[in-house]
Amino acid sequence: MYARRTISVPLYNTFYRFSMNQNNLTRSFCTAEQTQLVQEDQQNKLEEMEFEAPPPLNPPNIPMISEDCFAVVHLSGKQQKLTNGDIILTEKLVNTKVGDVIRLDKVLLIGTKDSTFIGTPRVKDAYVMAEVQEQTKADKIVIFKKKRRKGYQRFRGFRPHITVLRILG
Repeated sequence: MYARRTISVPLYNTFYRFSMNQNNLTRSFCTAEQTQLVQEDQQNKLEEMEFEAPPPLNPPNIPMISEDCFAVVHLSGKQQKLTNGDIILTEKLVNTKVGDVIRLDKVLLIGTKDSTFIGTPRVKDAYVMAEVQEQTKADKIVIFKKKRRKGYQRFRGFRPHITVLRILG
């Protein structure tokens, strides 16, 4: 069942009430007092809602990425297995400069010798810090097209932009 939504909007110094019920949109005239009552009611509902404090960034049960620990991180559409001190190549990360320290939040798995934390889909409150080492181009990728017995051959290539990251922990 669809809920009925009502909002009041001033248009050309006249207040209209728009109601949405299922797929029908209706417009009706309302007075300024009625609009003020609706707005006060919406404000009261917002004040009644309680906001929870965010959880701590480093909960005690999740280990830090150290020498004997690894993490699987979702980065640029791919999954990367990382340990402390690794240097990885990824697709170009926009809005980063050489020397920036970035935070990789999409941690899918953390593993140690003793335990493994598997996220559903991510491990809650886990992150990996990485430093941007270089923004460069990778080796050339060659696209070769051929149709046999027709004399058709095409060579095409490009060098994709990449970012080199060093994992800090």
